[in-house]
Amino acid sequence: QLLNGIKYLHEEAGIAHLDLKPQNLLLDEQLKLRIADFGHAANIKEKNVLKRVAGTIGYMTPEQLQNLKYDGKKADLFAAGIILFMFVTRCQPFDEANPNDPCYNLIATKKPSFFWKVYEQVADLSDELKDLLVGMLQYQPGQRYTLDKILTHPWMKGPVPTAEELAADF
Repeated sequence: QLLNGIKYLHEEAGIAHLDLKPQNLLLDEQLKLRIADFGHAANIKEKNVLKRVAGTIGYMTPEQLQNLKYDGKKADLFAAGIILFMFVTRCQPFDEANPNDPCYNLIATKKPSFFWKVYEQVADLSDELKDLLVGMLQYQPGQRYTLDKILTHPWMKGPVPTAEELAADF
């Protein structure tokens, strides 16, 4: 649901949220995901290259942290990768997307097998999910997965809980 919400924001509304994090994700009475807090949102209808730093440090892209121009859509998808990681492992992947961060350095320097060794005690993730997460969290923006690549990724075609199963979990 989060990726569909992001797709709507980017393609229909022309907005980059720029502060996606679990605290800004709500569930309504029907357990439909609602994205909240648009205080940092930017209009990307005419221009998707942004300069203003906005959001929460732990969910920002490396280029945002370096105060460089960045792609608002890619910033939202990067944050979505962190959120997905947190949902499946129940912990943050790194403190910030900075090559000086010991855990993020393993992604930035293209050593994902070492990155996953850090988290092997936390969760047993499929190779497909690991590939998706590393693709979403790449250091270089041009190497990060696009929304289309994410939505068509093999892991995204896996089983999805029914509304009844979700309701039972709550």
